[in-house]
Amino acid sequence: SHFVQDRPDPSPVVPPPLWKTWILTSLGLCGVFLVVAPRLGPLLEERGIENHYIRSILVLGVNIFGNVYFGAPMMTFLFGDWLHQYNAAEASRGVDTLRKWIFVGIPNVSWMVVLNATWAVFLLGVFGTLS
Repeated sequence: SHFVQDRPDPSPVVPPPLWKTWILTSLGLCGVFLVVAPRLGPLLEERGIENHYIRSILVLGVNIFGNVYFGAPMMTFLFGDWLHQYNAAEASRGVDTLRKWIFVGIPNVSWMVVLNATWAVFLLGVFGTLS
């Protein structure tokens, strides 16, 4: 009849530390950006899109698309073993808050809002000085 197989329970999947994800995301995005931005911006301007903000949004969209479908998968292919080379013990180690944030992210929604608002103000300052 039927055979009963003892299958071990699969171990829980532990996501990689956020700092590794950040490094690979940055590398992938830089690779896409270096190819896309210098070519697409002037091309859009030649095609009559003179508004700097519209061109920036279009270039940003193409860069994000390129990173999601090309840059990040390429980095995962190249560095996937390194990305997943750690275990649950590493994820939970560390006592200080900064170390936990670097490994598993910011668990508190209030801190996420504060940090995102700070980042937005910084970007507005940077973009405000560029125009």
